[in-house]
Amino acid sequence: MKIMKSFVLMAVLLALAGTLAAEERVRGTLDSVYLEGNMVVVNGKEYKVNTEYTKVIYRGLSVGEESLRKGDQVELVFADSKTEDGLSQLLQIRLLRGSKSGLDS
Repeated sequence: MKIMKSFVLMAVLLALAGTLAAEERVRGTLDSVYLEGNMVVVNGKEYKVNTEYTKVIYRGLSVGEESLRKGDQVELVFADSKTEDGLSQLLQIRLLRGSKSGLDS
């Protein structure tokens, strides 16, 4: 019985670790974004990323890159694996608090 509990606990911990590793997230203040140029700068750190499938999300809805402004509070969501060109795949830019009229929370 004790071995079974240990096995179940180990399986749960491994599954949780796999889920947490599936995506990397970065939160901070947006300095600049240029999706066509595969570049996003948050908190002064430049992220050279693959943006082919990147979506800009605000309150669960997809909005365009034009909704992003310097100073916005964002969360970058990256895939766990690199693309063929060695860049991180940026899945989403979540707009947490925007400076554009109508996008303030």
